[in-house]
Amino acid sequence: MPGKHLLASFWICVFFFVGVPLAEAATLEGTITTPDTRAVSGAMVTVFSANRMRKETVFTNAEGKYLVVTSFGGELTVRARASRFADQTKKVTVAPDDRLTLNLQLAPFPTEMDRSNALSASAHVTSLPWR
Repeated sequence: MPGKHLLASFWICVFFFVGVPLAEAATLEGTITTPDTRAVSGAMVTVFSANRMRKETVFTNAEGKYLVVTSFGGELTVRARASRFADQTKKVTVAPDDRLTLNLQLAPFPTEMDRSNALSASAHVTSLPWR
């Protein structure tokens, strides 16, 4: 019966792969805060590969903490981004199986013009029907 063999193969794969950690995976973790040390919840933390062709993004929890397990190695770019705050970017170098703590601070935009310039182009051409 082909269905029985397929089902058996499925369960063998599940038992083999469940719990197997990523080989040569680096871990980046930390906290995103404001300059006065308040946690920034819901901030996007993006890790870009060395050639910036791939990226992985996670969001901070209510305490501003994040955790990224990535197969990327070498010189990576880490960017934190949240609404009403200027982006914070940092370059780090990681090797396989490294565990790195990287805490970043997000400051409010210094001017309204800076806030406006950070918006996407579509935000500048969109018209809402206010009544």
